[in-house]
Amino acid sequence: MTLPVCPNCWRQVVDTEAQFCHYCGIRLDQWSSLIGEGQPDDNAIVLNQASIAIGRDPSSDIRLDHPAVSMHHARLEWRPEAGGWHIVDEASARGTFVNYRQVPHGIQGMPIDPAVDTIWIAPYAFHLLAGDRSQPRFEPARMRLDAMGLVRTVKDEKTRQDVTILNLEPTPLSFHPGEFIALVGGSGTGKSTLMKALLGLSPAQHGTVYVSGRPLIEGGRAQRFEAMHAIVGYVPQEDIVHRELTAWEAMEYTARVRLSPDLGAEERSAYIQRTLQTVELWPHRNTLIRKLSGGQRKRVNIALELLAEPRLLFLDEPTSGLDPGLDLSIMELLRQWATDPSDPRTIIVVTHATENVTNCKYVAFMGAGGYVVYFGPPDAALAYFGVQRFAEIYRLVGSFPAPNGGSPSREATAEPVSDVSELVNRFEDSQDYFQYIQARQLTESGATPTAQAEDSAPRCSGFGLSRAERARFWRQLQVLTARYWKLIRRDRTNFITLLFQGLLVAGLLWAVAAPDTFQPKGAENAQTVLFIMACAAAWLGILNGTKEIVKEHDIYTRERRYGLTAFPYVLSKLVVLASLGAVQIGSLLLIVSYRLSPPHQGVLGAWSPAWLEWFITLELTLVAGLSLGLFLSASTASLDAATAIMFVLLLIQVMFAGIFFPDAPWADILSTLTFSRWGLEAAGTSPNLNDLMTRAIGSAYQADAAYTFSALHLIVRWAILGGFGILLTALATFRQARKR
Repeated sequence: MTLPVCPNCWRQVVDTEAQFCHYCGIRLDQWSSLIGEGQPDDNAIVLNQASIAIGRDPSSDIRLDHPAVSMHHARLEWRPEAGGWHIVDEASARGTFVNYRQVPHGIQGMPIDPAVDTIWIAPYAFHLLAGDRSQPRFEPARMRLDAMGLVRTVKDEKTRQDVTILNLEPTPLSFHPGEFIALVGGSGTGKSTLMKALLGLSPAQHGTVYVSGRPLIEGGRAQRFEAMHAIVGYVPQEDIVHRELTAWEAMEYTARVRLSPDLGAEERSAYIQRTLQTVELWPHRNTLIRKLSGGQRKRVNIALELLAEPRLLFLDEPTSGLDPGLDLSIMELLRQWATDPSDPRTIIVVTHATENVTNCKYVAFMGAGGYVVYFGPPDAALAYFGVQRFAEIYRLVGSFPAPNGGSPSREATAEPVSDVSELVNRFEDSQDYFQYIQARQLTESGATPTAQAEDSAPRCSGFGLSRAERARFWRQLQVLTARYWKLIRRDRTNFITLLFQGLLVAGLLWAVAAPDTFQPKGAENAQTVLFIMACAAAWLGILNGTKEIVKEHDIYTRERRYGLTAFPYVLSKLVVLASLGAVQIGSLLLIVSYRLSPPHQGVLGAWSPAWLEWFITLELTLVAGLSLGLFLSASTASLDAATAIMFVLLLIQVMFAGIFFPDAPWADILSTLTFSRWGLEAAGTSPNLNDLMTRAIGSAYQADAAYTFSALHLIVRWAILGGFGILLTALATFRQARKR
């Protein structure tokens, strides 16, 4: 007799007499509420042919109509010579996964064991069945989440002692499909800490988080399971959107980064329209986000997560700052999404506003020290605490401080316990604990052993990127560059300032430099003019790059969960700012060349006038400054810190440009590390500064080797400046990639 398949974890139940699934802990009487009667084999791929195509293409053997699925996503193949089934990823954009491991792109594929392996494609999870039965329909995964033994500690700033801010050892929590659950409690009780621990943003040092029976976060380490990008949504308390975009534009750029790239423009627009209608923002789609109300901005944040149709949705204070009517509206909307019988989701929300918490199926009430003192239905919480209003629960729980250390004691004491341990122990002894904690737990036999977890990074042969990874890089670079350019143009004051910076420097030079500066008669000031030009280019680069990454920290963190990588992100900033820098340098040289009349011929020959060589020199200097600014921006935690360090770097570029402290050996050594020096030397080479000064001063002038009139000399300086840009861009990318 074929054992029934659990619709929650898609495994065969090993013991029907136990009346629950040993893999994930779902009771048999809960199955109908999850997926309906008579559908035990949904999301089972029937292995009844030698090759099975999977994708969004209508002609696929298994068609998955989801925006994160590529048109031709993957293929199952029976390979007799290899003795089994293999899955091949057909260069999909979002990847194909077997358990934790990403299938490498290419025809080699990955062997799979139909008896134990789970295949993940976007929000779909499949098990494999042999036989000739009819093909079932396919539904997105119904996810359950289990948090067992989570403990997080931090160092107290004053005592430097470890302080527990989250402790779920006494009360492991389980969240099932179709449930809307609220984490409530006073300020500082660990609600957001618990949410971030469940997400892996700030993993607890101890304990394990299971998703559908698989340990994704364990012992402070989060598995790199990229398939979760299409499954999990997170809306933090702050509005982390670009306010200079419209709601439609923000959705459009997110869709192009997060969803499958082979979605047509009409198909992508249909998903965006449906999502904006869901959050009731369609009439405001063309309004700049900065002009929307607080509640509407919150809906934009939610819409960005709903775009990929996540199975697990986390929201941190989604109604913070909203009026009671909007609070009720959003809570009702979240309940509808969670309990939709055709597509149930698991939604977890942190909230302080408890007036509408009855919309939730369960509440987890947290006390000092990050302990859960109650978990169950909201109405039952009032009865459990013996109060009439939720505000009274806050006051009651808030009167119990955190224990001095360790877990709540279970030992009997003669004196009443005066900390939160009393509430935890009382809950453990209650019928509610048995019904809502113990009875819902993931069993040991239902958890997939940690030993099976593997790094999800794709295995690529050779040292280069795969074709799909290269395509993803160029796609992300294109999208991010277009968005950044639009953001800069929308900030009109800053945009006009950027355009006129070069003209400002040129105007100052016009005022102080004589027209014959590059003629023998007035050449005494030529080096000073070149010094100002080189330092201005370095300054413009550093100033323009320093704030651009640190100010988007939260946005980058959010988009990184979508699969955004650091290199195209940093490079998009560099491309746009370098292009603007070219305008700045061009306008500067246009006026300077008209005023000061540089030589018509540079060091590279008649086809290369001095002004063109200056343009290349100053642009390379500016790009080096940009790279330094971006590296600083990626390495600091706040805009204030970046600004403070920036002024020191600007001063260094001036002091050690090579013309001050000529007799100090240490100054000469430090100047080799400043690109203003190399920019000055390259700028002085093009007009043959040594010859110019000799004709102006005579034999009293000693030729400076820094301005040797040689094509090789100039090209070496350009190479050094380019090397600065490449090195600092690589360091900025490295720092950005290491951010959590």
